Amino acid sequence: MLVCHDLHRLYMLVDTQAPKLLEFYRKAEAKGQLHEKADTNRPYEWGQFEFYLDGGLKDKGSYYMCPFMADGRKISGIGSAPDESKPVLKKWTVKIEPTDHGVKALLSWDLEEIGVNVTQNPKIGAMFMINWCFMKDVAWNGGYWHAPAAFQTLRLDMK
Repeated sequence: MLVCHDLHRLYMLVDTQAPKLLEFYRKAEAKGQLHEKADTNRPYEWGQFEFYLDGGLKDKGSYYMCPFMADGRKISGIGSAPDESKPVLKKWTVKIEPTDHGVKALLSWDLEEIGVNVTQNPKIGAMFMINWCFMKDVAWNGGYWHAPAAFQTLRLDMK
């Protein structure tokens, strides 16, 4: 995973080595269902990927939850129950592309929207994981999801 920022947006590039995710992407592509809005009439397999950032919610003991699928569907919320009918992060983006070995995802968050000012405090509590039936749950650095006290520190240096 590659992480960077430009003082206004946080960017993450995730490149998977997971043929089953590529298969999932190709099936959605064949049906014309890439990057669709979350739809409760379709199977709701949240989330193949889950990203948690405490940002401006840290003092409240809460966090932003940003799950997304390998076909580009995404939702966001506060805490453990995101609700597509009430999106919290309106400037969060996900772009999925197929690779020979899986999919890669380029994620972007507006730092102001998540309550982060890198010049005042370059640290964000964060947790990233892949959580899907084709893989064993994989969490960044062994932390725990839905547990802000156990999030790892993501330092956004200014270099």
